[in-house]
Amino acid sequence: MKKITPLIVMLLALGISYGQSCESAYDASVYGYNHTKKSLEANNIEHMKYYVERAVKSFTEVKAITEQCGCKNAFNASFDLLEHADMAIAAEEFEKGRYHAKKIKELAMKTMESLEICMSNNPEDDLAMASDNLKDQEEALLAQQQKLLEQQRLLQEKMEEQRRLQADIRAQKEQELQEQLVVKKKMDSALENLENAIAVLVDAMECDEAYDILADYSRSYETLEGEALEVTKASYAKSALQIVRKAMDKVQTCKEGSYSTTQND
Repeated sequence: MKKITPLIVMLLALGISYGQSCESAYDASVYGYNHTKKSLEANNIEHMKYYVERAVKSFTEVKAITEQCGCKNAFNASFDLLEHADMAIAAEEFEKGRYHAKKIKELAMKTMESLEICMSNNPEDDLAMASDNLKDQEEALLAQQQKLLEQQRLLQEKMEEQRRLQADIRAQKEQELQEQLVVKKKMDSALENLENAIAVLVDAMECDEAYDILADYSRSYETLEGEALEVTKASYAKSALQIVRKAMDKVQTCKEGSYSTTQND
């Protein structure tokens, strides 16, 4: 047999007393409502006031009970009803009293409707509904937690993939840099030999202007780090062509100058 927790026992006890109190108020309001109808059926002010006073006794009881059982709307309606009852009893003119009697009837109906709503609220149902709501909230939180964990897992996978890609890029660049250094060593040596050959040539031709083409075409380590292997090769090839072309231009200039001097002589 399942154990009943003290909280459930307390709620059930409260529900029983709550329902009984509201039912008592409802019975009194029905009794008072009948008196309000009779007050409107009266054809003189004395009879009207008599039934209003009978209704006052009933709704005074309703007001006290609803305050205890917590049926707020019924309490407010009965409170307003008693105020109109005082004005109906104090009225000196029949029509004025009858106006307040109509208000009493409307508020009596409102009181009974409010009591019906209060009596239909079952604390045991409220407890079950609250338990279902908590269960739904717990399931929603668990689903959200699972979603966050999945997002975290995917993010970690992306971060790991990014780290692997970066490591691969670094490794590829390091390998490429080593190849660039080999190219640099070979091309620096080749350009130096080319410049030496040109120096011998211009010396033999006594063409001092050709020395102007000699320059430092070597590429620095920092430059190699910032460029691709193909760019390094292309740059050295361009430098070699520039040296040859400039040398040829200077030699041609020297040759033409020498020929001109011979003709003048």
